[in-house]
Amino acid sequence: MSQAKCFKASVMRHNVRHQVYFSARQYGSRKAAEVAARKWEVKKIRELPARLTRKNLMTDRNRSGVVGVRLAKNVAKRKNGKRVAQWRWIAFWTALPGGIPWTIGARKYSDNDAFVLAYLSRQHESVNRKKMLKEFEKIYRTAKYKKILSQKKQSPK
Repeated sequence: MSQAKCFKASVMRHNVRHQVYFSARQYGSRKAAEVAARKWEVKKIRELPARLTRKNLMTDRNRSGVVGVRLAKNVAKRKNGKRVAQWRWIAFWTALPGGIPWTIGARKYSDNDAFVLAYLSRQHESVNRKKMLKEFEKIYRTAKYKKILSQKKQSPK
């Protein structure tokens, strides 16, 4: 087992690395260098701003325009054997990685309505459909509804 001759203390904040090396020669022993490195790390963490959260962070992979909302296609087989595409907007978050779907179709919701319902589900992090439908009815065709739709960057093809 190799003995470390120095210790590196490193803290990353807001894409900037803060690091210092502590050598056994500089501090008289490996143990003293390790203790000094840990003390520096604790002090630096207190001085620096808090970590950035990844929650609600828009990534370049996002196609819908809203974090935690995606458009999904499902191919269903009808009784007559014909395959048809069924589209749905899905709201998802860390506690619900599979998401809650809002299906687009003649008997369900329009594309825009399903998007807004998925948006609301994501914002409230709720799978309670009755609650989301009540919230939807409150904002339907209002400025808030239009503002939500203005964020939509994708439609079924």
